[in-house]
Amino acid sequence: MSMSRSILMNEGKAHIFNLNSIYDNSKEAVFVTDGYFDTLSIIEDRANALALNSTSNADKLIEQLQKQRTQATLILCLDNDDAGRKAKETLTDGLKRLNISYVTADICNDCKKPNEALQTNRETFSEAIRTALNQTSARPDDIST
Repeated sequence: MSMSRSILMNEGKAHIFNLNSIYDNSKEAVFVTDGYFDTLSIIEDRANALALNSTSNADKLIEQLQKQRTQATLILCLDNDDAGRKAKETLTDGLKRLNISYVTADICNDCKKPNEALQTNRETFSEAIRTALNQTSARPDDIST
């Protein structure tokens, strides 16, 4: 089976999409989403993002950050559902333990996913992205200084 067919059929292990974005020192902030469509929606708005591609990959992202830290502030904007909330909890616990800067942001505007928010109202979605980016310079949720 070809790789593209495997990806389309959700076969095999889900890998973190656009992981290298957190290691680009020119990026001050990187959004963390559940799915790659959500990440692409944020990138379309000229911001930086990565996708867990499975909420179970929250632990994998923390493991990766243990091996190689990031200088970017991570903006957690996971889906508004139980799996997204659980992944956000895993990430916040791990990021606090690793003393990595992060903020949480609701960019979904009453939608379940960032991509849905973009499709529902592009202007409101873009405003939410800008607000989240401004939040990273104002006061990260973490307690590191």
